[in-house]
Amino acid sequence: MSYYGVSSTTRIVGLASGLDVDAIVKSLIQNEQAKIDSIWQKKAVAELKQNALKEVNSLIFEFTTKYLSASSPLTNINMSSAFNAKKVIGGGSGEFAVITADSAAVEGEYTINEIISLAKEASIASSGAVSASADNKINLSTQLKDLALGTQLQFSSGFISFNINGNDFTFSESDTLNTVISTVNRSDAGVTMSYSSLSDGLTVKSKAKGADSAFVISDVSESNFFAAFNISGGTVNNGTNAVLRINNYMVEQNSNVFTIDGITYNLLKSTSNETSFVVTQDVDSIYNRIKGFIDGYNELVKTLNDKISEPVYRTFLPLTDSQRAEMSESEIKAWEEKSNSGMLNRDSNISQLLFNIRNAFSQSIEGLGITFAEIGITTGDWREKGLMHINETKLKNAIANNPQEVCDLFTKKVTTGDSQAKYNQSGLVERINISINKYTAYVKDTTLVYTERQIKDYSDKISRAIEKMNEKENEYYRQYAILEKAMASMNSQSNYFLSLLYGGF
Repeated sequence: MSYYGVSSTTRIVGLASGLDVDAIVKSLIQNEQAKIDSIWQKKAVAELKQNALKEVNSLIFEFTTKYLSASSPLTNINMSSAFNAKKVIGGGSGEFAVITADSAAVEGEYTINEIISLAKEASIASSGAVSASADNKINLSTQLKDLALGTQLQFSSGFISFNINGNDFTFSESDTLNTVISTVNRSDAGVTMSYSSLSDGLTVKSKAKGADSAFVISDVSESNFFAAFNISGGTVNNGTNAVLRINNYMVEQNSNVFTIDGITYNLLKSTSNETSFVVTQDVDSIYNRIKGFIDGYNELVKTLNDKISEPVYRTFLPLTDSQRAEMSESEIKAWEEKSNSGMLNRDSNISQLLFNIRNAFSQSIEGLGITFAEIGITTGDWREKGLMHINETKLKNAIANNPQEVCDLFTKKVTTGDSQAKYNQSGLVERINISINKYTAYVKDTTLVYTERQIKDYSDKISRAIEKMNEKENEYYRQYAILEKAMASMNSQSNYFLSLLYGGF
């Protein structure tokens, strides 16, 4: 940053002496400007380091949110259910039902002996065509007063009303049938209304399915909305439950989608045919979740290693405005790549974090008779700086044969004992969380606080230095103003004497 000419005073100088006073003053305060530039560059470096630390914190937050938090159920490795994934084999082609299983499902063979009936909502429809003419059926966008119905709508003072499940609805004669339908469907009445040009009729259905899905409709006062659409008022309670047999047990549900013992059934059609399926461990799903975590871990480790090994170019300080003005865009870009590099070079806190999370894998977990190496998760060559590798065959075999031990390696938690004892007995996720929380707390409460204070101190120093430079600038201009005044006086006297000397000839 450059602060030349910060004084706002307008000066006209050099008329008597012929001197370029602005250039002279600028030259005289160059040392002060250099001091300001030096402080600004230190401040800029501190800001770059601050941003680099915040970027690392963001990367760590993204990693923990994706792989260690309940807010990411599809990728979270920090829950036992992730290691108990189940899948369904068989169940037909999905013509009659779609079957899935969650981690609570018991492995084994199941049979849907028959699907006797599906759950249906209570509904009522127009008993016949409602348009006045089969060749000119009503249009949803037509205003109610202009609908060509076989039985015309009756309005009271330009309005028509009806009630559904205790909810009153009133519409103007200028409203459209589409407005009526959308208003009902968005309401809390618990029903959906629709018109079909195929049947030329209106249908009202409960939003819920099952035998209990009843609703009550009625026209209000002198209105005849439902009557005009050939629908009788009253209670509609013709909903039905889904009825089927599973493993020869009768099952009745008020929905076609329901879960029993961790198995979710989505019924599509009734059938008398038997459909068998098997619930088994989903090894591939568990493996892919672990692999996704290891990939994310390796990406974080690689990024942090790159940060602490970035080269430092100490002679490439952040550019001031005056320096930028003398450089091309390509030169500026090349310079900034170097001046921005190495902000976290050899950062001891990040190095310690990397050491700790590497140890989380390598140190055995007390109370467990299995290690990560034994399930096929190992570190690579030392030059990879802690990247993890997976032996797919070994890991899948471990998942299939020792699912609980694999789960404990990742998710085991200990709530008693001192901090070291808890760490020694905790699984990988808890160990990584402990290390990450220690790092982020220190950076937030100590490193970033110190850096913020540095930046403020540099800002204050810059302000004081600018004030001092302005004072010197003003003093130099004051002195040259005195000189100019004296020169002007001398020039005036000289001209006077010359006029006397030559005036007599």
